[in-house]
Amino acid sequence: MNTETTETIKGYIFYDANCAFCKSWVIRTHTFVMTLGFHFVPMQADWALDAIGVKTIEHIQEMKLLTSNDELYGGVDAFVHVCREAWYLMPVAILLNLPGINHLAKWIYRMIARNRHCLGGVCAIERHLQQGKGRVKRVFLDSSF
Repeated sequence: MNTETTETIKGYIFYDANCAFCKSWVIRTHTFVMTLGFHFVPMQADWALDAIGVKTIEHIQEMKLLTSNDELYGGVDAFVHVCREAWYLMPVAILLNLPGINHLAKWIYRMIARNRHCLGGVCAIERHLQQGKGRVKRVFLDSSF
């Protein structure tokens, strides 16, 4: 009797490991995401940027999902793809794909992603400025769709 289990990897979710907000979400959802067949990978990993076809991490504004079929999704689209893997999250995936809701979800995601270093009670940008480590351009919420 063969007791070995082979794990099917459905894809890799790339996240910003320098972001406290991002890391907290990885910690909270790691076990669940693994049961669906996805693995979290820091964008700072040696092979990550090549895998998602980007030269520098500064060009990435959202999490990325690279599937086992070499399909690349970002942000809300990545979230929807992961939701489709669990039957009980299928309604969320369907809802997020509705035209008006999809547009709103992407706007909300962009606002969170743009300000991710200032979420969770500590603003890394403010800390960076207070330590005198150069000039940082502040980005405020943009209310435009």
